[in-house]
Amino acid sequence: MADAALGVRLLEDLVVEVSGEDARSWLQGQLTCDLVNVDLPAASYGLVLGAKGRIVSDAWVYDAGDAERLWLALPRGAGESTPDRTLERLERYLVMEDVELERSTLRVLSVQRRQESGAAPTCPTGAFPAARLAAGFDRLVPEADAEAAFEAALADGAEALDAEAWRSARIRLHKPSFPDDSADALPQEAGLKGAVSFGKGCYFGQEAVVMLEHRGKPPRRTVALELPRLDAAPPLPVSADGREVGVLTSVAADGDGPVVGLARIKRKTLEAGLPLNVEGTPATLTSILE
Repeated sequence: MADAALGVRLLEDLVVEVSGEDARSWLQGQLTCDLVNVDLPAASYGLVLGAKGRIVSDAWVYDAGDAERLWLALPRGAGESTPDRTLERLERYLVMEDVELERSTLRVLSVQRRQESGAAPTCPTGAFPAARLAAGFDRLVPEADAEAAFEAALADGAEALDAEAWRSARIRLHKPSFPDDSADALPQEAGLKGAVSFGKGCYFGQEAVVMLEHRGKPPRRTVALELPRLDAAPPLPVSADGREVGVLTSVAADGDGPVVGLARIKRKTLEAGLPLNVEGTPATLTSILE
C-alpha cells in the first residue's frame, strides 16, 4: 500500500560529472556550500552565484567519497537552456585546474517525505541523504534503468509525484525553488541562507553575501503567504497601502483549503506590518524565510 506522505519522482535535473585532481577544491570555490566538511555519502545543497552575489542557479552536489569525482545536479528550471547558462558560468572560471565537466545521462530519482510529520525514509546503500522536501534521499541511476528504479520505489510504498504535486509539497514546506522564487536574488533575499556556508573559505560571489550578512539588511525577503483564493497564476504583484511592494512567485492550490504561496516582499513593508493583498485578495503573512 502506498504511503500518502512518501513520494517518488524522476527529476529533470541535468547531471554533470565533475572529475579531475582538483575537482573538489575547484567546486568548493564555485558554490556556496561546504564540500569538504561533510559526512559521506553526502548530498550538499548550494548556490552558484554571479560576481555581485546574485543567484545564477541552485545545485546539488553528490559525493560518494571518490577523491577525484563528484556529481553536480542542475535544475532545468524554465527550459533546457537553464543548465547551459550555468555551465557556461562555471566553465568561465575554469582556467588551469585539473577539472573536467562532462554531461552525463544519469537521472536523479528522489524519494521524499512530503509532510513535516513522520519518519524520514531509510536511505539505501548507494543513495544520498537529501532533504529536497521534508526528508528523503536521491539516487543517481542510468537512463536505461530509470523507469525500473521508479517502479521499484512505487512497489516499496512511495506514491508517484507529478510536477504539480512536487511543486505543491515544496511550497507548503516553504522551500523556494530556482528559478521561480530565487533567480537573480541574493541568498538572504531568497530565503536560502541555509545553502550558504559562512565558515568555509572563499567562493565566487562571496564578498557581497558576507557584507550583507554582517553590515546590512536584505532589501527584500521571501515570505510564505496564505490567501482564501486566487484567480490568476503567478508571477503576480503584491500590494500594500495602494503600492506594489513585491511579487508572488509561486503557489500551491491543490485542495479545498487556503492557497499557499511564496512571495518576495520589500523588507521595509514587512517591518511596517502593512496588510498585503494580491490581485485585490487579502494575503496573510505566515512566515519569513531565512
